[in-house]
Amino acid sequence: PPAPSGSCQWLSIGPRNINGRVRALAAHPNTGGVLYAGSGNGGVWKTEDSGQTWAPLMFQEGALEIGALAVHLTDPGNPAGPVTIYAGTGEGTSWPGYKGVGVLKSTAGGAPGSWAATGAFPADQGDRFNAIAVDPTTVTSDPTTTTVWAGGPGGLFKSTDGGATWDAVLIDGVTKSIEDIALDPENPVIVYAAVTSEGVFRFDPNAATWSSFNANFGALPQLIRLAIGKSAPHKMYAKLDETVYRFDTGTNQWTSLGDHGGTTYSFWNNAIAVDPQDSDIVVVAGFGVERSFDAGSSWQAPSVGHEDQHAIAFDAGDHLTVWAGNDGGVFRGTYTTPSDTGTWTKRSYGMTISHFNSIGGASGPGRELLGSGLQDNGTIRTTGSLTWDPLLGGDGSDFAIDPGNPLVVYAQVTTVGANGRPYKSTNGGGSFAPAN
Repeated sequence: PPAPSGSCQWLSIGPRNINGRVRALAAHPNTGGVLYAGSGNGGVWKTEDSGQTWAPLMFQEGALEIGALAVHLTDPGNPAGPVTIYAGTGEGTSWPGYKGVGVLKSTAGGAPGSWAATGAFPADQGDRFNAIAVDPTTVTSDPTTTTVWAGGPGGLFKSTDGGATWDAVLIDGVTKSIEDIALDPENPVIVYAAVTSEGVFRFDPNAATWSSFNANFGALPQLIRLAIGKSAPHKMYAKLDETVYRFDTGTNQWTSLGDHGGTTYSFWNNAIAVDPQDSDIVVVAGFGVERSFDAGSSWQAPSVGHEDQHAIAFDAGDHLTVWAGNDGGVFRGTYTTPSDTGTWTKRSYGMTISHFNSIGGASGPGRELLGSGLQDNGTIRTTGSLTWDPLLGGDGSDFAIDPGNPLVVYAQVTTVGANGRPYKSTNGGGSFAPAN
């Protein structure tokens, strides 16, 4: 190839209004309106104003695919100081989903240039993550005292030195594929691990053993999520695919609360979180979101604004404010009382994290007509603006513009049922019909 003739200056052209999937969310420990979002392949982003504006925190890191996030104050004695962020790179799913390079860490609030790799993982075991959990009792001004757990398809790992080194943790003597991790709020050395297609396991620190924690579960699916309330009585919930359970401490078994949140497609989207100040409030998600304010006796099903949820987080400033990360970005639910039905709005405008499957443009000087098919965000087009126009729904794929007539546009839809069907427009994308 010819030698480079000089630096290439890149300019973002969006879209600012149509975002891609957000796999992980973490709220600031004590400041309301501050949220960190881990995107499918756009790195970690931060908002300091409840989603009014966003800033990217990663640029030159070895991987921008984020599967898990955890945040804590870098120095608990300085609540106004920076936070430490652990970012598990690589998505837990593989279709679609992208590999990462282990767990990255910043002790400076994720400021660009502050990220560093943590300790090494065994080959092919540290490239995808579903969960990271930090033992809050070990966090001090000395970062080497922090105990961190990380898990994904490659196994369960523990660090007792803030991620400088990682030890593989075996369950029943073997490596297990991990879907989620939860620490007992009263005694964080008690650990719960959700294992792919095997249910929940509990670590007893006194006996230093793991045991099955599946009493009264039904079928054990691939997708399993856990959440424990931080406030007494610390109610514990699990979401096995679509079915939600609450653990009954009286009978020492799980009680089914029914199916909630909609389909997970058995492999793609599953989330659960408990209000940190009220463990009767639980939010679960799959295709959509459902919320209970009475420990699962009744449920609300709000319209969030986009499908396929991956992460739920509660705001530090108002525990009745809840965030959802899904295939369309970040959305916020605001509630005035625990039993309020709430209002949800999109809050990720400006996050340029769309998942482009292709790009097509009109030829000729001065033309700025571009289009693309996106993962779960349809087919879109711009005539030069950062705000792009939606043309078709579902999952978009190929996009092409007739070189002789820019009003003739072709788009391919790969949503299940469409089977890669091509469509044609003769009015610049105003309307489409199946192309023969």
